[in-house]
Amino acid sequence: MFFQKILQFLKSLFQKKGIHQTEELQTKTDHVPVNNDNTESVDDSLNAPDHHHNDMESLNIINKFLPENCYTKVNTKKTRICLHHTVSSPLSIDGDVATFASQRNIATQYIIGSDGTVYQLIPENYWAHHLGTQLANNTQLNQETIGIEIDAWGKLTKSDDRYLTAYGSVMDSKFPVETLDVPFRGSLYYQEYSDTQMDALYQLLKNLSIEHQIPLEGLNQSLNFELLNNFEHPGLYSHSNFRADKSDAYPAKKLIAMLRRL
Repeated sequence: MFFQKILQFLKSLFQKKGIHQTEELQTKTDHVPVNNDNTESVDDSLNAPDHHHNDMESLNIINKFLPENCYTKVNTKKTRICLHHTVSSPLSIDGDVATFASQRNIATQYIIGSDGTVYQLIPENYWAHHLGTQLANNTQLNQETIGIEIDAWGKLTKSDDRYLTAYGSVMDSKFPVETLDVPFRGSLYYQEYSDTQMDALYQLLKNLSIEHQIPLEGLNQSLNFELLNNFEHPGLYSHSNFRADKSDAYPAKKLIAMLRRL
């Protein structure tokens, strides 16, 4: 009996020790990431959604590629983006596409329609002339610069209660007019860019900056639409920065507000 009591006592000690060991192990594993597939644990931030990718997918881009003789199929590193407007009716981009298609090596990569639809005319890595400067490095500037057209009439002339386009035609009254505080390139009046155009332009600029590693700096920082004489720095420009005879893009309130958001 004596030995039996000793054996029972020792057995009870071992059982208690086992319980404590199990509780201690459980306490430790509560602070260790569970990894059931035997792979290394990964920071959750690396699995977060790619917001840039999602943003790119949200932009509505329609391919309207020009004939291949309308641009130069040579890959060139892009370091700048230049903003234009079409000086044409915003009802349709078909006339703009036809104009580019009738010329040789004069075009922009993109046109943004009045409803915010983005049309791509040239693969981004290729190039065509759209700056038309008198600078010695004009060709290089065109090769390295992505052009974006905002479909709009641009500069207007007021005649009584009507507004005339650059071609002398009366602009349809359904298109809103922006009156500037001070004249820009000889006019106070411009066809107003639409909100949807500015939203699309914002997203397109963000996308191009990521895809081509073009810094979003320059025009969006200085808000200077006047003539410049140095284009060595990568970034964002207006066509009016390159040429004194151009009024695109003009310093629209909506455009300036969008640039400040970049």
